[in-house]
Amino acid sequence: MNTWGNRVVLVAVEDGSRRRTYREWLGEEHNVWTAANRLDVYEKVGTAVDVVLADGGLLDRDGLGAGTFRDATDGCRVVLLDDGRPDVDPDLTMPEPDPERLATTTERLLVETACERLLAESWTVAETKARLERKLDATARNGVEEYQIARERFQELDQRLDDLVQQADVDWPALFDNRVAGDGGAELTAGRAVE
Repeated sequence: MNTWGNRVVLVAVEDGSRRRTYREWLGEEHNVWTAANRLDVYEKVGTAVDVVLADGGLLDRDGLGAGTFRDATDGCRVVLLDDGRPDVDPDLTMPEPDPERLATTTERLLVETACERLLAESWTVAETKARLERKLDATARNGVEEYQIARERFQELDQRLDDLVQQADVDWPALFDNRVAGDGGAELTAGRAVE
């Protein structure tokens, strides 16, 4: 399932053997990048990373941690593969992963990231569409290119979200935190989705 484009998983682990093992476990289904040290990790910040699987020590540099990745990579998810450090705030901690759990968790986090990104873009496009609908009558807005583009893009995003929901093998109620449903926050919780 490649509904949301090129899926990039960054494996940031100092130990070369573990790094190769995790890459092998994920390599066929995902575009796996690796990082062996902090410099490698931070060179990849700002690129199209969807999920980071890392040892906590590689993420923390000069006070920068998991939150920095989320901010710099449009909301990627961070999984610590060790016990981590108390100042690193991951989406999930998974010491000693096995192949099945790592693959399943990664896939669910990729779905979560894709959903969040599609919903965010849908919201922006819907706001544009609604603004133009308030401003123009039906006849006038049909002649406005900005409205036509927004309407078509909204339909495309809606279809992509539908496709993702239909194809993903995910427990959707567990993926979305019921405690924030309806508050407009659209916050997702990785922990409940992978349990």
